[in-house]
Amino acid sequence: MFRSHVFSTAPALRLEHVPDMKFDEPPSLVENTRAARRAHQKAWAGYVQACADHLASLRGVLPSSVIELAELRGMDDGLIVQVTFDRAGGRLTLIMRCGDLVMGYYDLVVTYKEAEMTPEDARLLARLARSTVSAGLFDADLSRHEVDTAAEGRIEHRLEFHHHSQPDQWLAIQCRALQWEKIRCLNRDLPEYPDRFPGDPVTA
Repeated sequence: MFRSHVFSTAPALRLEHVPDMKFDEPPSLVENTRAARRAHQKAWAGYVQACADHLASLRGVLPSSVIELAELRGMDDGLIVQVTFDRAGGRLTLIMRCGDLVMGYYDLVVTYKEAEMTPEDARLLARLARSTVSAGLFDADLSRHEVDTAAEGRIEHRLEFHHHSQPDQWLAIQCRALQWEKIRCLNRDLPEYPDRFPGDPVTA
């Protein structure tokens, strides 16, 4: 086990819900000319700076641990291992296999307390989880993620997944507090489960 963090929001904030990923990645380079490459590099630099400025604006608003989660290395290409959602208790746990051959692999375990999702986002998360058969057979992996404040001092965690046969898809989880930890793994191979989102929701 690497380490764990527990964090919650202060009660003073009240912001409107952000309905989409806050920042759009620049489109792929289409025309391979010097001018196009320069424009693409400039767009990417602007995107990276906008993300950094956003995180900087949250320092002192969200605890430092949530910023560390946003900056955690190796989450891109993460695969969903399992999701559990106790709706009655408001507790959602998301486990993703992250890392690579160079840095090593780990399971990121994020537990959201007083968690809420829209029905559409819950069904999307269930579809993404259940379509992940193995490390070599899956429909989507994590592309990027964002953290933000939400209404009444809650935390919002937005995750965008790169889908191999559809446009990228994103979802949001709001919570009052959350805990995360990294657990070292030997490789990218996933454990087998009869259902990677047991019990709920129905995705058919």
